[in-house]
Amino acid sequence: DTVNTFDSPFLRQGQVNARVVARWSIELPARNDQKYYWRSKFAETREGEIDQWTTTQFVLDETKRNGWIQNDYEAFQKNEFSGLLASENDYKFIQNTIAVEVVSTAEPGAESFEIAVASEAFVSTAFNTNAACVQNSLNLVAFDQVSGAPYRILKNDGAFEINDPLSCGKIPQIINQIFNTNLNDPTTYFQRYYDALPVGDYVLISSYDSVAWNVLLAYNRDELLDLGASATTLDALDNGNPYILLGQKGLGEGNGTEVVAFEQPETDPVNQLFISLNENINIQFVRGTVLSSVIGPVRRWESIAADFDLVADQDDLQVDVFGVDQENRETLLYSDAVLPLDISAVDVAQYPYLRLRAIVTDSVNFTPANFNSWQVNYEEVPDGVILLTDNTQSERSVVGEGDSLQLRYEFVNATPIDFLDSISYQTSLFNQLTRTLKESSAKIPAVMANSSSTFEVEFGTRGQVGLNDFNLVVGEEGDLKEYNSINNQLSLIDLLEVKKDSLPPYIKVTFDGINILDGDIVAPAPFIQVSLRDENTVLQKQDTNGIVLNIRSLDGEAFNQRIYFSDPSVNYVPADSENDFQINYQPAPFDDGRYTLSVNVSDASGNTAGEEPLEITFEVVNESSITNFFPYPNPFSTQTRFVFTLTGSEIPEEVKIQIMTVTGRVVREILQNEIGSIHIGNNITEYAWDGTDEFGDKLANGVYLYRVLVRQNGQFMTPRATSADKAFKKGYGKLYILR
Repeated sequence: DTVNTFDSPFLRQGQVNARVVARWSIELPARNDQKYYWRSKFAETREGEIDQWTTTQFVLDETKRNGWIQNDYEAFQKNEFSGLLASENDYKFIQNTIAVEVVSTAEPGAESFEIAVASEAFVSTAFNTNAACVQNSLNLVAFDQVSGAPYRILKNDGAFEINDPLSCGKIPQIINQIFNTNLNDPTTYFQRYYDALPVGDYVLISSYDSVAWNVLLAYNRDELLDLGASATTLDALDNGNPYILLGQKGLGEGNGTEVVAFEQPETDPVNQLFISLNENINIQFVRGTVLSSVIGPVRRWESIAADFDLVADQDDLQVDVFGVDQENRETLLYSDAVLPLDISAVDVAQYPYLRLRAIVTDSVNFTPANFNSWQVNYEEVPDGVILLTDNTQSERSVVGEGDSLQLRYEFVNATPIDFLDSISYQTSLFNQLTRTLKESSAKIPAVMANSSSTFEVEFGTRGQVGLNDFNLVVGEEGDLKEYNSINNQLSLIDLLEVKKDSLPPYIKVTFDGINILDGDIVAPAPFIQVSLRDENTVLQKQDTNGIVLNIRSLDGEAFNQRIYFSDPSVNYVPADSENDFQINYQPAPFDDGRYTLSVNVSDASGNTAGEEPLEITFEVVNESSITNFFPYPNPFSTQTRFVFTLTGSEIPEEVKIQIMTVTGRVVREILQNEIGSIHIGNNITEYAWDGTDEFGDKLANGVYLYRVLVRQNGQFMTPRATSADKAFKKGYGKLYILR
C-alpha cells in the first residue's frame, strides 16, 4: 500500500504457498518518489510462530540508483535521537528538568551532608569513608547547560578519583571539595574552578560544617556574585554559617537560588545549623543529533545526499559520515561533509557499512531545522538462503559406523543480483558422546540472479558412534558477499545416530597356503599368512593396531618370541574393497619340535576376534621322510585316496604308487601327475583309485598290496617308521577291495 495503515484504494494483497522462500509478483505504477509499505505474516501460525505483521517500506524511483533512503517520519523513527524530540510534522529541542537536593549542616562534628541529582544520591552519610566528603569544606557540582549532566572540574593529574582529595562521593565522582586550608590559595582552587566552568553551565555550591567565609570572600567575592549570589547575603555570612547556592556562570548578582540559616528572623542563626535545598534545573537543549541506522553491506559506495527544511540564518547544520567495519567499529570518515558527497573512494572491503550523523544547532531561537530526507546510493549485493532439497533429510538417520551419509542442499539467490565469486561453505558434525567436532569445507560455483545451485555434503561416520548434531554454514565468517547471512546457517540436532560395529572379525591362518589341523607337521621355514576378514566392509583395517603375534616352543629349551612388525620378515597389506587385511611372516627355519602360534587381532572398530587369542600348534621335522602312507577308505568298494605325511624342507621330485597282487604282479601304477600337488605335512591325493587295472578293468575282490616309491635328489627316500605305520612297512602296505 501507499500508506502505512494499509487502507488506501491502492491496497494490494495476496496469499502464497512456499517452503522457506516465498515469492510474490506485483505490478507497480511508475510513480517516481512514491513510497510503498509492505508487510507479511503467516496465514496460519504453528506452535512457536508469531501471529503478527512484519512491516517495512521502500521508495520507487526509476531515475535513481539503488540504495538507502529515509524521507518520512516512520523511516526516521528507526534512528537514534539525542536532544531532539521528533514528531510527524516537525522537530523540537528537548527541555530537560533535573532535580537537585542538598542537605547541609554547620554543626561541629555532625555528619549530616547529602547531595542527590535526579533522585540519585552522590554523597550521603550512609556511604563508606572512601566515598564520603570531608567536613570543613566547600563542595561544588557543575552541570552541563546543554545536557544537564553533572561533572567535576578540579582533578589531580594521575590520581584515581576515589584517592583524589579534590573529589568525593560515589563513583563516578561529580563533587569537588575545597578545604578551608585551600581557600587562601584561590589560583589553585576556587579561582581555577571558576575559570574552567564554561559560561552558561550551572553550579551547585554548599558548605559542609564550618567554612571560612571571610577568606573566600576576601579573594572570590566577585566570582560568587557572577554565579548568582546576593551581595547582601554574602556580606552577612559569618564563619561557620551554613550556605547553599544554585547558580550559573554569567547569571549575575542576586539571580541565583540561595539558602541560609538566617532567612527565618525568629530563629537564632547560631541554633539553625541544618539547611536544605530542593530545586529543579531546567535545561533547554540548543543542539541535537540524529544517528542513522547501519547502512549496508554493499558492493560499491557511490554518493550521499540530504535535504533539510525550515533552515534559518542562525541554524547550524552538520552531517558526519562514519565507516563501520566487520567488527562493528566506527571510524569518522567525513566531518561536516559538503553534500551531495561522492563516496566512491571509500574502501568497501574495509568499511562495508556506513552510518550518518546529523547535528542541528540553534542557540538563538531554539528551533531546529527539520529533516526532509537523506539517502545513500550504492551498488547492492545479492542475498541467498540455504534449503534442504528434501524435508526428510532433517529427520534422524541411523547408520552403522563406517557408513557415509549424503545430504543434498540448495543455495538460492533470492535477488536479481549475481554473486560474482564462488561461495564457500563449512560443515561440522558434533558428537554428543565424545564432545568432539569434525569439520570440513568446500565451495559452490557463483550463483546467478534469481537462480540456485544444488550441492551434496558427504561425511563419514568413523569415530562418530552415538548421536551427532549437524551444522552447515554458507559463507566464511566475516565474508560479506551478500546482504544478510542469517539465512545461511542450518543446524540439525540429533540428525545422525551411528551404531557401533560390534561384530568380531574372522581369522584365517595358513602355513604355505594350507589350512592345517592342530598339531600338523609343517615345513621348517613355513610361509605363515594371517588373514582378517570383517563383515563391516566400510571400516577397513588399515594398520597393525590391536594385532599381537607370538610363537613359543612346547618341547625342550624354552622358546617364546613376540613377532614385531619392525622385523623385516614380517609385513602387512591393508584391507580394501576387494581384499582382506593380511599379515605375511616368513620365519627362519625352526628346529625339530612342536610349536604354538598365538594370534590376537582386532578390527578397525576395536572388536577382537575372541576373548582369548587364537592358538595353532604345529610340528617341525627337518629330516626329509614320508610316513603314515595309507589308503582311505580301506577296505573300499568304489574308490579310495592315499593319505601320507611329508617332512623336511623339500618336496620330493617323484612319488609313484604301485598296486600289486599278493603274488607281486603290478596291476596298476599311479604316477606323480595323477597324484596331484603335494606339500610338506599331511597330504591326501587329489586322485581317487577306483579299483581298476591299467586297462580299466575292475579287479576282483580281495587283498592287494601297494608300494610307494619316493625319489628326492635322484635317490629313493626310505619311509620313516612311526607308531601309525603298523600297516605300512618298508614301503609296502595292504588294501582291500570289497564290493
